[in-house]
Amino acid sequence: MGIKKYKNDLIIIFSFILVLFFCARYLVEPFRIPTTSMEPNIAKGDFIITNKFIYGQKLPNVNNLLFKVEKIKRGDVVVFKNRKDKNKQYVKRVIGLPGETIQIKNKVVYVNNGALPHDIYKIVDNDYAIMKENGTYILLMANNYKNLNYKKIKIPKNQYFVLGDNRDNSFDSRHFGAIDEHDIQGKVISVWFTINWDSNFLAVNERLFKVL
Repeated sequence: MGIKKYKNDLIIIFSFILVLFFCARYLVEPFRIPTTSMEPNIAKGDFIITNKFIYGQKLPNVNNLLFKVEKIKRGDVVVFKNRKDKNKQYVKRVIGLPGETIQIKNKVVYVNNGALPHDIYKIVDNDYAIMKENGTYILLMANNYKNLNYKKIKIPKNQYFVLGDNRDNSFDSRHFGAIDEHDIQGKVISVWFTINWDSNFLAVNERLFKVL
């Protein structure tokens, strides 16, 4: 009886480990944000949950993504690997979609020659300005407000142009170009925990559990 119970316990533990492995590999995965590039919406030290299943699964030697739940949309916050630095994972916001043209003039983003809706939300400590762009808060350096331009490009097929929400302090597609769909590992769902309780921009209660 004791040996049988021991075997049953081992089966339960092993099954639980398999479920955790499956979830981490294919469904959801936590990440900790190491930089300020996504402020004000995600602060350095925030922990995020990523849905790894939603954009489809990548299988070896298969070009197409399988089991797609939804397409990648403008405004999605994604986790991806930069092909020039496979050892790092990046978190950025999708701004441009395949086949679109994108340009930045005086920090205003133009998609297919039309400016994304934008307006200055507030000035923070005379150093930063928070702009609302296409419904999302974007952080800008106030004393550098009109010093950022990016020449017009056309985004290749199956690639996406991504930017950090902290526009003046982000290593993104302005530096390494558009990212390939197969390098995107998942969609950020929300911030679930933080060790940064004193963000200068959005308070903890404005970041935690907010759908991004």
